[in-house]
Amino acid sequence: MRTAKLDEIVRQKDPGLKQVVDDLAHGRVREAVSELQRQGRVHDIPDRHERFNAITRDYADSAGRTLVVAPDNQSRRELNDHIRHELKDRGVVGREDHPATVLVPRQDMTGADRAWAAQYREGDVIRYTKGSQQLGIKPGEYATVRDVDARRNTLKVEFSDRSTTEYDPRRLRGVAVYEKAERSFSEGDRVQLTAPNKAAGLANRELGTVERVAPSGEMKLRMDSGRTATVAADKPAHLDHGYAVTSHSAQGATADKVIVHAESGQSAALVNERFAYVAGSRMREGLDVYTDNSQGLTSSLERQFDKTAALRGTDAAPRQEHGVNGHAKGATGATSHVEQQGQSTQSSSMGQGLGHGR
Repeated sequence: MRTAKLDEIVRQKDPGLKQVVDDLAHGRVREAVSELQRQGRVHDIPDRHERFNAITRDYADSAGRTLVVAPDNQSRRELNDHIRHELKDRGVVGREDHPATVLVPRQDMTGADRAWAAQYREGDVIRYTKGSQQLGIKPGEYATVRDVDARRNTLKVEFSDRSTTEYDPRRLRGVAVYEKAERSFSEGDRVQLTAPNKAAGLANRELGTVERVAPSGEMKLRMDSGRTATVAADKPAHLDHGYAVTSHSAQGATADKVIVHAESGQSAALVNERFAYVAGSRMREGLDVYTDNSQGLTSSLERQFDKTAALRGTDAAPRQEHGVNGHAKGATGATSHVEQQGQSTQSSSMGQGLGHGR
């Protein structure tokens, strides 16, 4: 059988950065950080406020497309606010704010949680990706949780036409749960989709720019892929600011420069070897790391965090994840010679070259 392997990094052109990514891809985190320090790319700033200001200035001063990667949603939101205000002051982003209601994924809910009514809150918005013929729910339809009965394990939900239905969430699969939040957008803002937009052919987590905001509040987006999308003003949007993103949301993204923010004291679930690889491999030309303690951060980045750890102590057997070639991968989140999270590679094969980097 003809086989192919992806083993040449083509996204990074700088030899020093290419070596850093290669070290991260193979779990040599300490070597990667040492090389970044040698290049003057690691910045120790103990004070959080000063560190955020330094990241903001770095972003605003950078040429080309820049992306900040953070391990958690709290710092992501704070950095988005800092950077956005700085760019508004510099005239890069329009001064007029347009308020919008957005849908933010309930990150605290696991797939198993969605089967239990007690995990829902009144006001949650549910998107039924598969729908239910028995309940009369169409694929892609939305509903708002109006009542939670934990004892009977039922939810009462209301649809856009004001009709309601009650059901046991264990009977449904393929649901996404969101909470409403308020955001302000201006022309020139960088944004990220938080759900696929099938009508426009756009995938979840795609990045783009607000090209125009109509007096009605309707927004026209120009995505980095070149496609366009329109965000209606009369219903909640799957949209958020896109200056800073979490490492989870950065998977598959590419930027000219990446700024990584991570603190040494963050948990192993957030800052680990996988975070180091994903965050450190998104850039083409530049990479800078901002932290409170580079020595402590190096030790944190070396940790391996197996997301099946939550199943330990139960009868469930740990599940293996699989790389793009179907080979099982370990807790590092990467497979040898294979780009696992969007790392650009060039392929070679025996008798037949694929020739496609991502």
